[in-house]
Amino acid sequence: PYTSQVLDLLKTSGVTATFFVLGENASRFPDALRRAAREGHEIGNHGYDHGVLPLKCPRFIRDQVVRTSEVIERVTGRRPRLFRAPHGWRNPWLNRAVRSAGCTPVAWTLGVWDTDRPGADAIVERTLKGLTNGCVLLLHDGRGREHGADASQLVSALPAIIQRAREAGHRFVRLSDMMERSKSTRLNSSHT
Repeated sequence: PYTSQVLDLLKTSGVTATFFVLGENASRFPDALRRAAREGHEIGNHGYDHGVLPLKCPRFIRDQVVRTSEVIERVTGRRPRLFRAPHGWRNPWLNRAVRSAGCTPVAWTLGVWDTDRPGADAIVERTLKGLTNGCVLLLHDGRGREHGADASQLVSALPAIIQRAREAGHRFVRLSDMMERSKSTRLNSSHT
């Protein structure tokens, strides 16, 4: 239920984001995923079931990524290009397995621990305190069945985050767009 509220807020604010989705949730909630893709949000791969992948063999990791990418592509018509590891835990064989499955491993630079449910005001303050140019902000529109999916505090915090970040001169872009701009800037600066 929170994904649709987050999508409503993003649409009203003219913000596009990158949603990293679990394969099992993509299968369970295809309409929400389809809507996010249709409204211009990037859909990334977050593994199939939020398992701790670095403790698994490369073949298992690759299978998780491929399985999730197939579900996402079946629902949205687009294959994801980016992968964010569950819990953020990575290692050398995870990165290789993810790349062999056709995705680029990525991470966040600012986590505000919104899943701990510290209150909307704390989520806003933690976000604004750590926000910098080029920052990859990690927020959650759910948390999975095992922890409860209550993201109401994020929904309450999101309008203030967007407004105050914009007032501070920040823009919101999809992760792949930011990566492309960064790559282009590096290439252009190396030729001058």
